[in-house]
Amino acid sequence: PYGTPGELEKPTAYILVLIDLHKKKKGGEVDAAAAVENMLLTAAEEGVGTCWIGSCNHRKIKGQFRIPHHMKLQAVVAVGFPAEQPLTVEMHSSMKYWKDEHGVLHVPKRKLEDICFINGYAFSRKD
Repeated sequence: PYGTPGELEKPTAYILVLIDLHKKKKGGEVDAAAAVENMLLTAAEEGVGTCWIGSCNHRKIKGQFRIPHHMKLQAVVAVGFPAEQPLTVEMHSSMKYWKDEHGVLHVPKRKLEDICFINGYAFSRKD
């Protein structure tokens, strides 16, 4: 299926992002998300590819790495070297990714003016 890396495209490392529930029972998700985003931005600046993985078998991963119960696995970050350079394109009717006849991945994104508002929210029927 699309998105499944080939043998030479698999991540070279994974970062497990944990929250110590003894130190922070509430709000740790926000701190973890900020830390992950900073990792992703720094990696991109260095030419390293990443993928923020939130949907995974947390119980299995915690068991494999013997992570204690008071540590919450918030996310996994896959790290490696990108096999392609996706092209960001304006979204029209679909957010579905596609590859063109040259094998270039196209990633639809909304226009900035459709999602950012100054001095108030402007409702759009596109939402």
